[in-house]
Amino acid sequence: RAAPSPCSSRWLLGRRRPYYLLLALFVVWSYSMLVGMPPSVTRAAIMGSLWLLANHLGRPGAAVTALALSAAVMAGLNPAILGDVGFQLSFAAMAGVVYLSPPIQRAGERLAGDAGSGLKRAVLGGTAVTLAATLATAPIIGYNFHRMSIVGLPATLLALPALPGIILTSAATAVLGLAFPWAGQAAGWLAWVFLTYLIKVVELL
Repeated sequence: RAAPSPCSSRWLLGRRRPYYLLLALFVVWSYSMLVGMPPSVTRAAIMGSLWLLANHLGRPGAAVTALALSAAVMAGLNPAILGDVGFQLSFAAMAGVVYLSPPIQRAGERLAGDAGSGLKRAVLGGTAVTLAATLATAPIIGYNFHRMSIVGLPATLLALPALPGIILTSAATAVLGLAFPWAGQAAGWLAWVFLTYLIKVVELL
């Protein structure tokens, strides 16, 4: 039996029929096409689709398998993409998260002692993921751009909390604005708050 899914569409549309799966896939790929399907978004869309399908079939998802399969699909459709820096960075970052973040987080928990509090655990988890992605992409960045940032880790940690708000409020602005301009404008003001915070972080660092 499949474990309960965190997908809101599954909760809304039920477990027995695949409507929630089709809706989620539609949203994922519509967003990917809307932003032009850059390598990082295409990789995320393929991995997300595989996770949704595995969840629907009641099978455990495996990030390594999804990452390898998405790379194979993209390279099979366009072999030249292997030389694209965006493709290399996206997959290196995800591989770093998969392989490096767990041992980094465990080391951080040993150094921090009791990591029972939710805030401490969240900070350690965010730091581990950010550091893992930074380490995995550092050789590619150094080779292609001949420079390295010394503020990448704090910048990412400060920017991460704003990203869910940016995505949700920006999407709400676009969708609501099509039918109800006043509602789209209200959502746009919420998006402005998150976006302004992100811009200030970037300007500061």
